[in-house]
Amino acid sequence: MQWQMGLHGEGLQLVSITIDGAPLADSGYTYAGDLLALAAVPTGPFKLGIEQVCNPQANTALSGLYLSTGAYCTQMEAEGFRRFAFFHDRPDVMATYDVRIEAPRSLPVLLCNGNPGKRGDIAGPERPFAEWHDPHPKPSYLFALVAGDLASVHDVFTTMSGRPVSLGIYVEQGKDRCAWAMESLKTFADAGGPVLGLCNGFQVLTEAHLLPGALLRNDSLQFHCRWVNIRVETTRTAWTHDVTHGEVLNLPVAHGEGAYFADEETLDKLEANDQIVFRYCEPDGTVTPDANFNGSLRSIAGVCNERGNVVGMMPHPERASDPMLGTTDGLKILTSALEYLNVGV
Repeated sequence: MQWQMGLHGEGLQLVSITIDGAPLADSGYTYAGDLLALAAVPTGPFKLGIEQVCNPQANTALSGLYLSTGAYCTQMEAEGFRRFAFFHDRPDVMATYDVRIEAPRSLPVLLCNGNPGKRGDIAGPERPFAEWHDPHPKPSYLFALVAGDLASVHDVFTTMSGRPVSLGIYVEQGKDRCAWAMESLKTFADAGGPVLGLCNGFQVLTEAHLLPGALLRNDSLQFHCRWVNIRVETTRTAWTHDVTHGEVLNLPVAHGEGAYFADEETLDKLEANDQIVFRYCEPDGTVTPDANFNGSLRSIAGVCNERGNVVGMMPHPERASDPMLGTTDGLKILTSALEYLNVGV
């Protein structure tokens, strides 16, 4: 069948399809393998409604939505979303998410990406619900959902810039060491403990305002999985203490939204305070537009906080830390933290 739209779907039971509220006849689509193909769709904007059923209890692949020790969890990277819902499950497709979770009373904690919205109980049966809205476009592999009977503790951490950040830690019932974990986190950060955010972790550090700036979609609008070169711009941080200034490291990247962005005032401040840790470069260390593959402002591949103990970077040093992986360049970054803990920076 000739088709105009294809959506990924694996192990899903298709119930119905509507286009702008009108049911789609069986002849208007096929579902075979991992592809739902629609024969014809409107040329302008339209609303596609798909009702499907997945079976997390039977999902033993630990990919998509699955049941783990009584809680429903998701693992979407790299292609798990297609086990959860029909979708363009590709890293270069960005979307915002509005989610409503309904569950039995035995699963009172309902978590998802983004900002919390309405929550309460559904009239009739005792079923709690929670709504979440994530306004920031992201690929499907970053989607996350948890529903379970979990213990939690909440606190507020104040960054060095004075901004309060809400923190929440959730664990299984009966393993409630949340208070201890929260106190340890705050003590570690307050004492200047070394913190490294890699790729998505870099994004988390910026969104939590532990680091300045933001990570935007690559200017190529493509997901990049490749080896790149970065130049060490400072050795004063916990994670570059044992690396030579100006040294070029060969590390892998795998991201769709890694273009570093900040306003000019912030960029100038980063330069002045020696907070730019890495820049994308050629093998000889020359910073060029071609080497800056994702469009990061000023070719920035990593930054640190003013103290130098918190570092975020898009490349993956842990994937280049053993001869079996092809290079040990990343090991220099990881062992620097050990030196930092021994002598301080």
